Amino acid sequence: MSYFEFAGMSTASIPGLLIEAKNIHGLPERDVEKIHVPGRNGDVLVDYGSYQNATVSYTCAVTKAAALPELARLLTVGQQAGWGFTPWRGYQLLRDGWANTERLAVHSSQIPMEEIIANRIFRFTVAFDCKPQKYYARAAVVTRGGAGSLTLNRPMGATCSTPRIEVIGSGTVTLNLEGQTITLTGLVTPPTSGGEYQWPSAVIDSEAMVCYRTSGAGVRTNIDIAQWPQFWQLVHTVSVTGSVTRLSIYPRWWAI
Repeated sequence: MSYFEFAGMSTASIPGLLIEAKNIHGLPERDVEKIHVPGRNGDVLVDYGSYQNATVSYTCAVTKAAALPELARLLTVGQQAGWGFTPWRGYQLLRDGWANTERLAVHSSQIPMEEIIANRIFRFTVAFDCKPQKYYARAAVVTRGGAGSLTLNRPMGATCSTPRIEVIGSGTVTLNLEGQTITLTGLVTPPTSGGEYQWPSAVIDSEAMVCYRTSGAGVRTNIDIAQWPQFWQLVHTVSVTGSVTRLSIYPRWWAI
């Protein structure tokens, strides 16, 4: 049943590992607190407007014992970088070979294995603890050079976007996000290396809830903004004015 990719490595590249079943379409639990009041019909609800983490699991079988070290490497250190491996930390990108969505997941649970034939065939379940969002092309980016406007189109099935906005420019730059105006001041054009800018002049990340400018020496300073930008319409138009060299938006469209 297809394959999964985690932290840059895919089970499709592990000979002898088969996926027998998977649970990837479940809906997460809404974060609601129920308070019982004696003598009152029904509970009092405190709805926090968010969702708990969800579990995505794969039932796997291994027909070659040599596949187990490769699986262990996938779940513990991730993709090879240079001459070695760098152990991953925190949430990593989880992709399914059939689904058109991506998740942010972590694998932190034990994997008990059922040994069907001694040292030859094993059966087990790999469970990932995932953020509740199902992302549509999370890594996609919409970019324009200089001042002007760009258009964001909501993918079919998505309901909302918590974007990451990166600005390269100097002085004062103003963003108009469908009625929400954000003015960034004191920006500095970053140095370049190999023809590429080393870091953005300013970043607004609605998912991480951080906004900062970066000096020419790479020092970050937090910026307070009134509201974290979100997109939800079928078509959004974003305009930018001021001394801007490049505007990049990672929309991160998602659905529950």
